[in-house]
Amino acid sequence: MLSKRRIFELGSGGLRVASLIANVVLSASLLGSAFVVWYTLADEEPWNPLGEYPVQIVEVVSSTRIEVRGTKCNDTSEPVTVYGELSWRRAEPPGFSTDIRSGSTERIPGCTTQVFLNDIPEEVLALNRPGDLWAINGTEWPIDENGERGIPRTWTTENFELLAD
Repeated sequence: MLSKRRIFELGSGGLRVASLIANVVLSASLLGSAFVVWYTLADEEPWNPLGEYPVQIVEVVSSTRIEVRGTKCNDTSEPVTVYGELSWRRAEPPGFSTDIRSGSTERIPGCTTQVFLNDIPEEVLALNRPGDLWAINGTEWPIDENGERGIPRTWTTENFELLAD
């Protein structure tokens, strides 16, 4: 590194070198600070207020509806808006899935166990054969105050057999 004495001995050329070095150091410092800020923001954990969803239990199977008991949790102390999508899936034999509905709800703090009433879709009834096993599946996303989605949670029912006509 150049000492002050050496810089002055070099005259204006030395001052230009010193100025260049100062600009490089300042630029590197600013870039380093910007990187630290970016890394800190990028390293934030995604919003994850929903608890794990256990497998939902099928309680009643009728010719038109499935009643399912399920527990869903909000691990925060505030209500959370949740957007969800629901589909039916043939588990055995595999190969058919259909999206049925989507929508939003408010999830209160803590865990809530509810009975969900699920009408059997016409396309499921048309495809069903004796011995087929079905499951109802869903994915739910918490929505923050900015409308951004957080970490999704999936849920599924246990497999069940539809009643024969």
